Amino acid sequence: MKISDITYDFVKDYCKIDYEEPLIPVFMAGAKSYLKGYTGIKTDIDLDTMEDMTICYLVLISDFNDNRGIMVKSDKANKIIDSILSMHCINLL
Repeated sequence: MKISDITYDFVKDYCKIDYEEPLIPVFMAGAKSYLKGYTGIKTDIDLDTMEDMTICYLVLISDFNDNRGIMVKSDKANKIIDSILSMHCINLL
């Protein structure tokens, strides 16, 4: 599944949200922006060629939904997500 195939309703189901959540589109845009910024990938088309990035996209959206405050429960990164993002990183500094 490509990131462009992910819909509002799919995200609601994935995040187990049973009400209308107006922030979902914000989380979706933020997750896509984060993926592009972290990896250096420029276009949505390029993101869509890497279906494993969809996992990162969904996890980021869920994390944005779960952690809305400035404080988080853990400062440890998800190792699988970090690994996938690092595999596709083209902006190595």
